[in-house]
Amino acid sequence: MRNLTIHQTDLKLLHDPDKWTEYNLDTDRGLLLLGPPGVGKTYFMRHYLDSKTAKKTAYDFERLYAEQGLDCIKPFVHYDLFVDDLGIESPMVQNYGTKFYPIKTLIFERHKLYTEYKFDQKPKFHATTNLSLKGLESYYDTRVLDRLYEFVNFIFVKGESYRKNS
Repeated sequence: MRNLTIHQTDLKLLHDPDKWTEYNLDTDRGLLLLGPPGVGKTYFMRHYLDSKTAKKTAYDFERLYAEQGLDCIKPFVHYDLFVDDLGIESPMVQNYGTKFYPIKTLIFERHKLYTEYKFDQKPKFHATTNLSLKGLESYYDTRVLDRLYEFVNFIFVKGESYRKNS
């Protein structure tokens, strides 16, 4: 597992590709920022990612599945994707009686894409969460966390909420 613990004030250093090498991060993988609310995870990701990256909240996938069913995942499998706030959505939703786990399914599809298909540049999956590793594991399951180890760099962000002082 590629991981790094960083203070919220040092997130900006991840804009520098040389820092990725120094921190032993894999540039072929996406970023998963884990940390308490308000430390700047979402703010950083929105400024770090380019305009071609699809940006959704985890809750968006819950809503999209309720409206579109399984087809809601397809547009997001082959492109760079940022999912904000893993763990805020209902882990299981229903569409006309069919139970479905949108984020879990999305992660499995991204994992399959990352490991089975050969591209010059693989689409990256980026995300933020307020959950810990144990929290991710219990919210989704052990298999989801195990798949994430393979295609994201885990960045543990430490610090105080910027909102407390505003």
